[in-house]
Order: sequence, then structure tokens, then C-alpha cells
Amino acid sequence: GETGRKEAKLLSTLRHENINVIYGSGGDNRSTVIISEYAQGGSLADRMVRKYDWQAAMKIIVQAASALDFAHRNNVVHGNLRPSNVLFDSAENVKLTDFGLPSHHDTAAKKNWYGPPEFKASKQGDIYALGVILHQLLLGRLPEFEPVTDKLKLDELYMQVPEDVESILKKMLAIRVANRYKSCAELLLDWDEH
Repeated sequence: GETGRKEAKLLSTLRHENINVIYGSGGDNRSTVIISEYAQGGSLADRMVRKYDWQAAMKIIVQAASALDFAHRNNVVHGNLRPSNVLFDSAENVKLTDFGLPSHHDTAAKKNWYGPPEFKASKQGDIYALGVILHQLLLGRLPEFEPVTDKLKLDELYMQVPEDVESILKKMLAIRVANRYKSCAELLLDWDEH
């Protein structure tokens, strides 16, 4: 309760065009209520009934990466990025929500498909989660890795997306943190160069 309200107060100062605004919070020792901007467009989870073409997928990912970059530069890690936390406003702009609330810091749970392999909330963990979302948008399923080499299986993606987009996806989903993007700014720079 109290920790959640402190987090919500801190997050209410985080203003970016792709972050859902928190107006206030309240509650008691057992629960916290957070009042936030209404996202008329619903969540990405509701829209993932079909694959996306790479341009539409990257439009969503770039907006989300921009929001994450801003949050990370302000020392805020999301720690629970998943399609249900990617919302849309009436103009179809991405609005990330549910940043770093206390009950979501434990990404070690096996059922969290978006949790990074290193099982801890971090900036690079957020990038991994965003990569899982991109993979789902492009292929309609969660990523699979070769058992021994941990190499990402992308056979179906071959010839469907530009090589640069495939390269970005591979770097987002690198199992070893050292091989993953160090920041969302790096990812956005690669996208700009594309």
C-alpha cells in the first residue's frame, strides 16, 4: 500500500508523450488506487490476434523504446513490460503504463514470458521484454531459442523483414546481457540508421 503510493507519486512526475500520465493515488495499507490518463485505444494485448507487418510493428516498438529511453534516463526501470502495459490513446499513440510498481519487480517467475533470462529488473531487461513483444508482433508467437547455442530461431522471418530489422530484433533478444543493447537510445539510433 504505502510503497505503491510512494512509487505512484514518483511516477506522476514522469512526463513523456508515450507514457500514460498518473494524476494521483490513494488507498490504505492493503491496496493502492492509481488515477491515470484514460487510454481509449485499449491495450496491445487486445490487438495481438494477428501478425503485424514490420512497419506497423516497428512504429509501436519505436514509440515504446522512446518512452523507455526517457524513463531510463530518469532512473526508472519498467520491470513489467508486456502487451497489456502498452496502451493506445485515441490518436493511436503508444502510452506505456505500470512502471516499476512494487509487486512487479519479481521477474524471476517462470510464467513471465517477458522477463529477461537474467531474472532481474533492469534497463536491459526492459529492452529484452520489448524484443519479446516485437517478436510476437512479427511472428505471432513467443521467441524460441536453440537448446545448446541459445541462438534465436527466426526461420519464418527470413525474407519478410529487412535485414536491419532482423538484426535489431536479434540484439534486443540476446540471451547474454553483454550482447544486448546497452540502452534504448542505442536501439533508436540503429532504427534511425535503417
